[in-house]
Amino acid sequence: MIFQHLRMFIISASCFLFAWPTLANPASQAVPGIQPTTPDSIAPLRQPAVSTQVPSVNTTTIVNPSVGVSIFVEKAAEKIITAGRIDPILVSNLEHSADGLFILGWLYEFGAYGFDVNAELAYQYYQKAAERGQMDAAHYCWQRCLNLTPAWLSAMRAVAGGNGADTVRANPQGLYLYSKWLLRQGGEALSLADKKLLDAAKLRQPQAINELYIQHFLQWSKAKRSFPEALKKLNRCADEGVVACYLLLGSLYQRHGYAQEALLNYLLLQQLDYGLFRNYLSASKLAELEMRLPKGSLPVVQSRVATRLATHPKTGFDAIDRFRVCSPNATYACIRKIVKRDPACMLSYFADSYFMGLRETSAYQNCMNKYAAD
Repeated sequence: MIFQHLRMFIISASCFLFAWPTLANPASQAVPGIQPTTPDSIAPLRQPAVSTQVPSVNTTTIVNPSVGVSIFVEKAAEKIITAGRIDPILVSNLEHSADGLFILGWLYEFGAYGFDVNAELAYQYYQKAAERGQMDAAHYCWQRCLNLTPAWLSAMRAVAGGNGADTVRANPQGLYLYSKWLLRQGGEALSLADKKLLDAAKLRQPQAINELYIQHFLQWSKAKRSFPEALKKLNRCADEGVVACYLLLGSLYQRHGYAQEALLNYLLLQQLDYGLFRNYLSASKLAELEMRLPKGSLPVVQSRVATRLATHPKTGFDAIDRFRVCSPNATYACIRKIVKRDPACMLSYFADSYFMGLRETSAYQNCMNKYAAD
């Protein structure tokens, strides 16, 4: 059963878990086979199409703690929004701030907004940004390209309260990564790992919220719950932007024989967090569900997915809110284009700060069209 396997996921993500009893009405359908590995929704770095000489990253710049250090980042973001590219002088100035290093890494990874793809240089920028305390960059590069150097560990502890810092002002990504790092240490560090995970969730870190909500739902379900009770609870949390609830909804519907609703929620999950989807569902399992649908009804389900995502009330979670650009023409093709191309044209960590409004510009549309033939 998928809920039983979810227990394995929580054990790997947290040090405590409650037993899972079946929901009321134990008659169930076959559920997707899943792999109990930690979800990783970040795709590998794009490799350069042509081998190029790698310029070195300035590694001697001292971090300027003043407010003015972000001026160059703001100017660079404004240039991207208004002109679709950054002036060469601004490029060099971006190396003087952690946020700027993160943006440069992203631009070189995808070759967007006038940059050439250079994966090795992108990695250097991500690493340097993380070591300077840019925990969004560390989270973005986590488990695929981040080197856990002493400098990064020190920066992570500083923003996560590990060195006596004020957690209220801590970075949610740093708290989440610190909880993962503590989890790896085991032993006495496990209780602190749980605390940091909770702190991250309080600051709306999406993965921390997902993990804790699954744990909460498993505990809530220890008492026998009716199908309507569980459905109401999961629909409410999905409406609030908790992506993991689409996985739980899909499994719940499938266990009770509602193939179309199960497929709908699994497809929603696929668009919102492919890593989580990939770790718990396979193409063959989705195909089995599709075969149980009335003939010709798959496009109807896909249309419902598009409408749900494009018209979803704003949640504050960019993984969901980004699909609002499809609202004028809520098609499944538009949704899929956002899933495939948006990461190259929008650094989602800055969607509500430096790059606010970027998706409504011609620069963004030109970027998206650049990748249309990929």
